[in-house]
Amino acid sequence: MDSTLAASLYFERMEALLKASQSLAAIESMDRLMPRLMELAEEVTVAQASSILLYDPTAQELTFWYTRTGEGSPATTEDILKSSIRLRMGEGIAGWVAQHRKALLIEDVQQDPRFCNRADVATGFVTRDVICAPIIYQDELLGVIQVLNALHKPHFDGEDAKVLECFACLAAVSIIRARLLEERLAQRVLETQLQTAAKLQSLFWPSLPTLEHGAALWAHSQPARFVGGDLYDCIELPDGSLILYVADVSGKGLPASLIMAAVWTQLRTQAYLTPHPGELLERVNEPLHTLLAREGYFVTCLVCRFWPATGQVQAAMAGHPAPLWRCGGAWKPFPREADMPLGVSTGVRYPSVSITLSPGDGLLLYTDGLTEAFNEQDERFEDVAMTPALDEIIAGTRDRGPVGEALVARLHAWRGTTSLSDDLTLLEVWRNPLP
Repeated sequence: MDSTLAASLYFERMEALLKASQSLAAIESMDRLMPRLMELAEEVTVAQASSILLYDPTAQELTFWYTRTGEGSPATTEDILKSSIRLRMGEGIAGWVAQHRKALLIEDVQQDPRFCNRADVATGFVTRDVICAPIIYQDELLGVIQVLNALHKPHFDGEDAKVLECFACLAAVSIIRARLLEERLAQRVLETQLQTAAKLQSLFWPSLPTLEHGAALWAHSQPARFVGGDLYDCIELPDGSLILYVADVSGKGLPASLIMAAVWTQLRTQAYLTPHPGELLERVNEPLHTLLAREGYFVTCLVCRFWPATGQVQAAMAGHPAPLWRCGGAWKPFPREADMPLGVSTGVRYPSVSITLSPGDGLLLYTDGLTEAFNEQDERFEDVAMTPALDEIIAGTRDRGPVGEALVARLHAWRGTTSLSDDLTLLEVWRNPLP
């Protein structure tokens, strides 16, 4: 070849590679990337057809992702190759290139024992010569790219192979970039969906009523993720009493939040029909067992019925931590009997206990996101800091006011930068001391 012509061809190819690089850098979607990738591959090598096969590391197979061909219907050819042709590592020219991670230039495929004609038989295309190069990014095999049947000359040459290898490097970077952009977009979509789910879940939190007779309510709920499986509620009954409860669905995230909605519905429905705490838990347990048992989920719950005028409290527990009972200027153990979480078994009975909150007394209902929070030293709040925090709080609130907000502040200061390990929910009821 004349040296001037060779130099001109070289610069044309370098210019084509530069244009290819610029073009691929502007593409952000894998679905848009592949057609352009193949079009450019054919342009820079002057080929009749091209294809790209992606590597599936789990199956250790190559599958056709996109194909361009000058024979027949491209869409039909692509569908056939995608649906019927899979190459094992080492199978065919593409499998050999993937296995050895080396490019191949074959001038006559019919004379090469590595050639596998299954694709030709399936599509009717006739392969004469081929260049196949591995697509590798930082030692990760992504697939192979190949061009078939040189145009305007008998077969591809070494310069064509060098160009395709350079193009394979561009393709690797472009594929990784497109994957990262798609993952980022998917992450943004997921975050938007979770934010929407969090807003929807917040609709389940009740507006706490202003109580008479010196009684008051306070609540706080914080999921460990966007959404969670904790639940609290306040249901006003016709006789002036209130159903107060906190519940905790096993697990976290979206599955727990969906179960939480079912629990909310059941408790809301049954509370007006059966306001007695123990009987309410028994009524709710049966449908929850049908819903949850097969999937291994369960729900812990603490239900209290509170009469603001007298301070009377009836309470029943289903595998849930007992409330913190502030009685005068001290913490008093809350009475309980053996109980079982909701959804575990049928025919369960939930005994109730009764206490009276005198003026200045209060109950703090909570989920185990409080007790099982951890700090930066991997210490558990209940083990090392909860009791001292409660003693300090009660010593500092001689007026016998609420303690929940102060306890949450102590918890967050104690855990530092450590994320919540579980959803955190507190619901507090108290009676103001007499003037």
